[in-house]
Amino acid sequence: MSPPINVLLINGPNLNLLGTREPHIYGCETLQNVVDNAEKIAKEQGAVFAAFQSNHEGAIVDRIHQGKKDGVDGIVINPGTFMCWRLVLCPRAHLHNRSLYAHLRRNSRCSLGC
Repeated sequence: MSPPINVLLINGPNLNLLGTREPHIYGCETLQNVVDNAEKIAKEQGAVFAAFQSNHEGAIVDRIHQGKKDGVDGIVINPGTFMCWRLVLCPRAHLHNRSLYAHLRRNSRCSLGC
């Protein structure tokens, strides 16, 4: 029998406020609900599951690096506000000029390189 797959769920900035910040826009489900549901699905599939949330870019990058050392097979990430402003989490998305930056501001970066 093969070893179980090791999955890491990462949630970025402001996602700790789910369910409490403008619930009329974002809904009432909390981050803990999301994590609990993901963990339940992972366990049903026989996967090892861990979750991490931070409002700090460096902490998220550090956790990704640690995941490699820990033998994580896959990472599911909801980058939160990094989706709008950060490129560091998607290393193949390079900034070459202002027009590209303007385009990236209007579009998801993570689909470009992750």
